[in-house]
Amino acid sequence: MLILLTFSVAPPAEAEGGAAIAGAPVAAYGQQEFGFVHFVKYEDCRQWWLLPTVAGDHVQIDWEVQDPYIELRLYSVGTTDFNFLQKSALASGGVNANMKAEFTYVSEESGDLPMLFTDPGCYGNAEPGPYNFTAQVTHSIVVGSPNIAVLRVHGVVAVPVHDPTGGEVNNPAVSCALEIKGRNHWSTIGRAPVARSLATIHFTVPARLRHQSVTLRAVATGAGYFTASSNSRRARTL
Repeated sequence: MLILLTFSVAPPAEAEGGAAIAGAPVAAYGQQEFGFVHFVKYEDCRQWWLLPTVAGDHVQIDWEVQDPYIELRLYSVGTTDFNFLQKSALASGGVNANMKAEFTYVSEESGDLPMLFTDPGCYGNAEPGPYNFTAQVTHSIVVGSPNIAVLRVHGVVAVPVHDPTGGEVNNPAVSCALEIKGRNHWSTIGRAPVARSLATIHFTVPARLRHQSVTLRAVATGAGYFTASSNSRRARTL
């Protein structure tokens, strides 16, 4: 006798937000996240996430729901389960008629911002239901001016690169170029990655720009970062 055994494997449960700020999951940028707004208590249906930001970050959240009354609210660093009812949200929004919306915010502080999905009109045992979102972030950076007044044909200059709070930038995706301009257009004469908030740039001055007064600037670029330029300064080439 041949006996066939069949097994069914339940799909893995999707990660979702937390019922409280304490222990809420951290949202991953560039990844679609899923959640379900559960009933918590009378007139209170909510679910929390933490959104990591650095001051100057431009955050965009594309989100959608099945309950049109669900709101997205963002709170300041330091908001807890004990004080959020006494705090005003930094920003909030709802969905459009198509049950989707784009939420944008520019962070003024560094840390994990509590992010709330809530239906403020939740009554009885009603559960507003599922939602999903994808968060994207573009970081801001500040570039120091190249500290060099006289350029030999070949040389090295160290350029500081920080976040808007003066914090360290240590990302191989970020590089800094030294640019020079004579009478016409800007030209790149050296480039280096930023490590521990410093770009150590080896440069070579082109023959056409030697023995004259020039203008210098540093320009930092990188995936996930806004392009940033330092102030320009005058220098002399040998």
